[in-house]
Amino acid sequence: MTEVASANHLSRISRLDLVIGKLHQLIPDMLEFSFETCTEGTLAEKCKLVIDWRPVIVTCRDCNNRSEIIDSIFICPLCGSFRLNTESGKELFIKSITGE
Repeated sequence: MTEVASANHLSRISRLDLVIGKLHQLIPDMLEFSFETCTEGTLAEKCKLVIDWRPVIVTCRDCNNRSEIIDSIFICPLCGSFRLNTESGKELFIKSITGE
């Protein structure tokens, strides 16, 4: 993040937008606390952290049902199959960095 700021001649990072899939099982409060702690004394101190949490979406290879996994139970709710393809929920990337 600081490398991007330097390359773009930013003196301060005011906002960081992340995309995180729920399969990473990160705890929002702990992530925010860790971010605040790690950015103290840096260009990103007091930076606003915005997270787009992506749901776990799967498609059943047996019945083609597409559904969201909520309780970490990877079973097709339509046919009971365990043969699922994960479509989303694995994301983990920086969407944008804003600064001056």
